Amino acid sequence: MGIQLPRWVWIGAIALSCVAGMVNVVGFLGFEHQAITHLTGTTSQLGMALVQRDWRNVGHLWGVLIAFCLGAMLSGLIVQDATLRLGRRYGVVLLLESLLLLAAIPLFKQQQIWGALAAAMACGLQNAMAT
Repeated sequence: MGIQLPRWVWIGAIALSCVAGMVNVVGFLGFEHQAITHLTGTTSQLGMALVQRDWRNVGHLWGVLIAFCLGAMLSGLIVQDATLRLGRRYGVVLLLESLLLLAAIPLFKQQQIWGALAAAMACGLQNAMAT
């Protein structure tokens, strides 16, 4: 017997997946052609950069990893529960995510690492909130 999830959970999950996909496309097409919404690819690229002694890239990739983790930590501090329930402080997390993504836009346009860091932090916020 399967679990029936409320409609609002499905709508939220679809919307958040779309946001994550769009942020990833911006990362791939825009700055340094790297994924932003998850850590697996970034960690693999970090390993390659370390082997190649590409210290500039190592710094950027470490920054993305740290920003993502800081966003996840901040989300946990704000929501403070692992159980999905209406009434939690998801709105605060989503507002911070929105502000970070808005701040990332001009930074990406200027090809600055700060755009990728802001987007990674926003994705960490969203990932931890949804998880």
